[in-house]
Amino acid sequence: MDSNSLNPIRILSDGLCVYNPIDVYSTHCESDATYYPFDTQECEIQIAAWAYTVDEISLEWIDGGLDMSFFNENGGWVYKNYEITTSVSYRGSTSFPVAILKMYFKRRPLFQVINTVTPCAMLAFLITMAFKLPPDSGERMGFSLTVLLAYAVYLTIVSANLPTTSLTTSVLSIYLLLTLTAGTLSIGASIMVLRCHCKKEDEPVPSWIQKKYNGFLGKFAGVTKSASYAKVHNIACVEVAELDTKKKIKTDVGNKQEIMSNTATSVNTEKTIPDWPKVTVFLDEFFFRAFFLFTVIEQVLFLVVFLFGYINH
Repeated sequence: MDSNSLNPIRILSDGLCVYNPIDVYSTHCESDATYYPFDTQECEIQIAAWAYTVDEISLEWIDGGLDMSFFNENGGWVYKNYEITTSVSYRGSTSFPVAILKMYFKRRPLFQVINTVTPCAMLAFLITMAFKLPPDSGERMGFSLTVLLAYAVYLTIVSANLPTTSLTTSVLSIYLLLTLTAGTLSIGASIMVLRCHCKKEDEPVPSWIQKKYNGFLGKFAGVTKSASYAKVHNIACVEVAELDTKKKIKTDVGNKQEIMSNTATSVNTEKTIPDWPKVTVFLDEFFFRAFFLFTVIEQVLFLVVFLFGYINH
């Protein structure tokens, strides 16, 4: 146990032998990277006397078990507490005494939050901004690819700091993978939008796109509105065209409920036939809102998971 053979053993008058080994020992602990960088690690050290059985020697912790007089604070970890126990290890029918020391350390997350988590969150929101660039600008694909490549490079840098273990999967790794997947899908969506933008105006719009345009997806994108939209927003007047007098008449909705009912019925029954420019606007708004909603939900969800891991560990 002691590399210094000259280290003495003191024998007291009552027969107690005191042996103080002086050496520096290195130990390795299995890491749990689930909540990295908000993780708490448990390091277990076992001290066993394999040369003596429990009938010959007993290992006991005295004076609190651990002396922290020479402990220095670490910039990456916070020492929390420790636990000491004694146990018996068996090898065949022979039992040996074992003293177990468990130490708990919590990682200081500030460095990783500033240099890892926050930039990744900002890049995630940049992915959605590609759909706000005008298709005619010619910068959309370049912007999307630049953000994706920047995220991929940053992912490589972050992966070098992640604990290399396959026993547990880091929540941060899942977060980075989902964001990278969203960036890849956004490029495919941008290509689809640009293809629709470059279509000839006399080329008919497929019926399935018209169905989506006039359906729920169109309402989600904000390009179509139902009759109930007019009632909710308290439209003050209704414009009726092509009457016998060929004039435009503005009537109060409260006084002309019949006209409002007929107009609402026509809005519900008549479907808009969009052209390709309208389809391009529809796809831009739909993809922007869908990716933005996904990004917000992703950020909030993983923030809750990280806070849970940091508070409860």
